[in-house]
Amino acid sequence: MSDDAVPHLLGRRRTTRALFLGGGVGILTVLAAVVWMLFDGFRFHHPTLGETLSGLDSIIRVEERTDQLCAEVDCVEGWRTDVGALLRFASDDMAEYWSIVIGGDVFRHGDVLLNMNGLDLTVRERRLAVDLLFPGRDWETG
Repeated sequence: MSDDAVPHLLGRRRTTRALFLGGGVGILTVLAAVVWMLFDGFRFHHPTLGETLSGLDSIIRVEERTDQLCAEVDCVEGWRTDVGALLRFASDDMAEYWSIVIGGDVFRHGDVLLNMNGLDLTVRERRLAVDLLFPGRDWETG
């Protein structure tokens, strides 16, 4: 090999090293973006129970009772209705925990619990309660 070829080989190695380094940084950036989107980036506005229940007072009695209902169960929002108490928690995990602790006639959807314990509801009232727990859900199409 001639002396003239050595600088050329060193330049090629540096270029290759730079390409690998740049590619690695690019891959890490894409992975970080994917993780961000999956776990945080695309969180849509989660309506409060108050927003979900607004306008329903012509159908059922709806009363905000956060102070009373959340005193023992550490929820962030509580509403009493004719078809049960709706409780919103800070996380799905907290809602799951309290659904187990409360037990009985309690149902959970995400961070919201529907507590129908102690109520003697008709099928129509129970259907209304389920529709409140799953707003916007079309049960016929899945």
